[in-house]
Order: sequence, then structure tokens, then C-alpha cells
Amino acid sequence: MIRLILSIILIFSYISCENLSSKLSKIWGPGLYPDKIVMPARYFFIETRNERNEKINLLMPDVFKTVIEGSTKEGKPCRIWTNTLERNDGSYIIRYKLFDKCINLKISVMHLDRHIDKSPYEIPGEILPDQCDCPKTSLDNLIKEWQCGEVPGQLTRDFRSLHDDIDWDILREEIIENMIDLIR
Repeated sequence: MIRLILSIILIFSYISCENLSSKLSKIWGPGLYPDKIVMPARYFFIETRNERNEKINLLMPDVFKTVIEGSTKEGKPCRIWTNTLERNDGSYIIRYKLFDKCINLKISVMHLDRHIDKSPYEIPGEILPDQCDCPKTSLDNLIKEWQCGEVPGQLTRDFRSLHDDIDWDILREEIIENMIDLIR
């Protein structure tokens, strides 16, 4: 019985993988812009689509080959950690961390040796590691660069009554100072 179930799962996985469209599947997210965005772990999304442009649910995250590479100023390969998270809805989150400054980063996402969407993504120049001190002066610019999207309507409605009473810029500074004091 277990063999039958495993066989069905493997056959379904194979069929799903064969139907995946490299051109119609989508890749997006702030991790594709590491030259503009520095965060503790960069990430981007993959949404799988079949030839009929329908979202499909692949069973195994190792269906994709994600290669992120670049070199240090000494010409050695960059130290990069990657991780694939399956969301069980036909989409994946690819997370990665840079441990050193990296030059000419290249992000490749492939399925059956075919690049997905606009892969490879080539980012010229120097990319800062995740632990750098690179402050942003504008919260609005940060939200835009990180591709956070619009603030959900429910959140806006919930905070509308507080908006006039709270100076969010001052509150943010107080929170940062308190967090720094906790770390010390």
C-alpha cells in the first residue's frame, strides 16, 4: 500500500514538473535587487505556472536549481547561503544571505536546465553583505524599495483613530533607542 501511495506521488510530481512553464512561471521580490536593498536575509518568490498559465503546486522544493554566485574583490567565490521554502500553494520563497561584499552577483533559477522567467538576473557592481551598516534616511523610500506594496485597508482603518495622536517618526526613533539599550 505504501509503495502504491509513493508511486502515485512520484507520478504526480513528474507530471506536474513536466507541465511547468519556464516562461509563464514568475519570479519577483526584493532579493532580485540586492544592490538597492540590504536586509538580514534577502528573498524572492517563485510562482509556478503550467502551459495554460494556471498556478500549479509542485510537491518538492528541489525541483528548482537556484544558483547565486559572484566574487569577492580578491577574486574568490562569495560565501552565500540559500534556502528554498515551499508554501504549498504553487509558490516558493528563496532566501539567501551574503556573508561578504560580493561583486557582479548572478542569480539563476532553473527547472530542467531551463531558466525560469527572466533568469539569470545579473547585478553588476558591489553588493553589500547582510550585516552592513547602511542606513536609509526615508521610511517611504525603504518601503518602496523593499516592494512592500500598499498598506492593507484594514490596517489603515484600524490605525486611523490613532494616526493623529501618534507621531510615528518619533515613536520609531524611541523604539530603535530602546532596542539598542536592550542589546548593550
